[in-house]
Amino acid sequence: VLVFLPSYSLLRKCQKAWNPDGMDEFSRGGFSRSHRDNSQNSIWQRLVKSKRHVIVEPSGNAVKFEEAKAEYMESVRINGGCVLLAVFRGKMSEGISFNDNNARGVICVGIPFPGAKDRAITAHHCT
Repeated sequence: VLVFLPSYSLLRKCQKAWNPDGMDEFSRGGFSRSHRDNSQNSIWQRLVKSKRHVIVEPSGNAVKFEEAKAEYMESVRINGGCVLLAVFRGKMSEGISFNDNNARGVICVGIPFPGAKDRAITAHHCT
């Protein structure tokens, strides 16, 4: 399942709200997963229980991006499912083919409007 959010800022806020304890965070690849059963009430735990893995698109580093992408594809292949939290106009949403089992569901959260301080928006308002 692919879940796209409008910005990295919102992605990090959701990650923090849904996974407040930072359960089994891995810095490698910018993704997180957990197999604990002590808090089935959190959104994060319900996602993990449903799909076994939750992977968060990393910002910046190309190596972390490739690791996260490979982890997602491998989890889908081996476990039959995974949740990928990513950003509209981010690396995961541009130029990657999520065909067949890699995209059985796509959830789009919000509308990816440019930020109010975006250069194009600022230039438009100044003219």
